[in-house]
Amino acid sequence: MLSRSILAIVLAIALTPVALAQTGPQPVPSGLHRTQIPSPFGVDPGFQVPGKEQCTPDDRKRRTMQIQAYEKLQSLSRNEADQLCTLLESTEDLGKLADGRVLEKMLPVALRDLLKALGVDFAKTDMKAVLKMLGVDLDNLDLRKVKAQCRQTQGEADRMFTSEIGRLKRELLLCDDTI
Repeated sequence: MLSRSILAIVLAIALTPVALAQTGPQPVPSGLHRTQIPSPFGVDPGFQVPGKEQCTPDDRKRRTMQIQAYEKLQSLSRNEADQLCTLLESTEDLGKLADGRVLEKMLPVALRDLLKALGVDFAKTDMKAVLKMLGVDLDNLDLRKVKAQCRQTQGEADRMFTSEIGRLKRELLLCDDTI
């Protein structure tokens, strides 16, 4: 008896697709729509080629401006960030960085002159208090970690700028009709 019920279930399961295939698509009740369920594995679109709508003169100008901005940021990260990291590496005590005179020497001449014209006197500036108001407590910072993070962040920024510049240049090349 149990074997007959198991046999009936197996036959019902096996024959259901055949019966459904013969009857064709089932009518959809009004108000409902059939939808195609996306593949759970997804499709990797790969590299996206910009279409003609993305190659307008305004888009080309925007990409060119983005490239110039990233190149300027990359230059700043290589030069000024290098100076900052070098200063940190040569510092034995972060408390020395709270001295306004030390920071004044780090600034470019034009910025130093502008701040002096505005009445900023670095000798009287309590940088430790300013940094504390910004949420930076020099007493609780590990100088070794700060030095390591400075160079690491500088390298990551440079890689990111290089990657973005390359991506934007490739997009510009794809818009060029000569290829």
